[in-house]
Amino acid sequence: MHFKKTACALLLAVASFAALPCQKKEKIDPTIEDTENLYITILNRGYGTDWLFAIAEAFEKETGINTEVTRTDNVAKPPLTI
Repeated sequence: MHFKKTACALLLAVASFAALPCQKKEKIDPTIEDTENLYITILNRGYGTDWLFAIAEAFEKETGINTEVTRTDNVAKPPLTI
């Protein structure tokens, strides 16, 4: 019985240390407004995405705000750009 308790405690400790690298390293403050950059992510589903790049380029020329367009095919996990 003592062996089971020790094994469980050891397993819990190993699992705790294994989860440490999964924590976020950089926290994003949503109260700070970014007025110099515009980040856009578009889901590529067969309708084309070149139109958005053209709009982003025209917007950047007109306003001077930097635009970054990211294309993704993955619905479940789009890239996070901040």
